[in-house]
Amino acid sequence: FKPIEMRFIEYMPFDGNKWKETKMVPYLELIKKIETHYGEKLINFRTSESHSSKMGSETSKTYQVPGFVGKIGFISSMTDHFCATCNRLRITADGNLKVCLFGADEVSLRDLIRVAPPSSNPEEQQKYDTQHVLPIIQQAVPYSALI
Repeated sequence: FKPIEMRFIEYMPFDGNKWKETKMVPYLELIKKIETHYGEKLINFRTSESHSSKMGSETSKTYQVPGFVGKIGFISSMTDHFCATCNRLRITADGNLKVCLFGADEVSLRDLIRVAPPSSNPEEQQKYDTQHVLPIIQQAVPYSALI
C-alpha cells in the first residue's frame, strides 16, 4: 500500500454556502471519534521530533492511526486558525492567485500570462516579470500581513 494523507478542512463561511456554526465539525471532535473507533490514541506528527522542523508554516495538523500506513490531516481554519504562520499562495481553477482563503482579493495570473510578450531571451523575460508581473502579485500579498 502507498502511504497517502487524507486531509479534511473545517467547514468555512463562503459566499453562497449558507454557513452555520452548527454545521461545522471541529477537528478535535473528529479526532475523538477516530480514537474511539480504533481504540487507540492517534500519533500526532505536530509533536513528533521528526516533524517539528517543518511545523512553522503547516496549515494541516497531521495524525496517524497506529499500525496504519497513511495519515490524516485536519485543516482547522475555524477552531484553531493558522493565519499568522500561513505562507500559502493558491491558484484557483480560473487562474487567479489568492493569498488567503478568507480574503476576497485575487490577482488574475491568467490575464498576466495572456498579455505577456513571448520572449526566448531570459534577460528580457526577467525584466518584463520584474516590471509588470511582480508588482501586480505584490498587491495581493500584503493582505496576509493584515490577518
